[in-house]
Amino acid sequence: MKSIEAGYAGGTFPSPEYRQMEDHTECIRVVYETKEISDVEIVEEFWRLHSGRQHGYGGTQYQSVLLYLDEEQKEAAFSVKQNLEQGGRDIETRIESAGSFHRAEEYHQKYQLKRFPHAWSAVEQYFESSPSAAASEMAMRLNALAAGELSKAEVLAFLSAPEQEIVRQIKW
Repeated sequence: MKSIEAGYAGGTFPSPEYRQMEDHTECIRVVYETKEISDVEIVEEFWRLHSGRQHGYGGTQYQSVLLYLDEEQKEAAFSVKQNLEQGGRDIETRIESAGSFHRAEEYHQKYQLKRFPHAWSAVEQYFESSPSAAASEMAMRLNALAAGELSKAEVLAFLSAPEQEIVRQIKW
């Protein structure tokens, strides 16, 4: 994966924000290389980490939705969903065309990493701005480390030598 951003999608309101997203859904945009991970593998990971249930929530803000960008992603989403349902899993997730994506406010980006101010500051200084830092693969990996999803060794394996040096100097 190259980057993950928090945002709003799936609706028609032209400029959603956290306090006024209208018909949009809170979501993440995942940018990845299909030569590194297939559309099917991404969708399988989505449903490994996500229940696929609506949990009684009737609005759009927190609905379970998987948004695709092209026909290949659409086919992967429906194929994996069908396989899971045939295996007995009850999935309520809607599968729809992504439409436009609206990046969420800065305070929503890399939330787990920002709980460690020294780590976030080191990333910001390296990239010279908060938006550039938040959009970086380095911040994505460190956010996963802060959330307990990756080990430090796993993070380092994906980074360039200068980025590795920054990570090694971070005092968590």
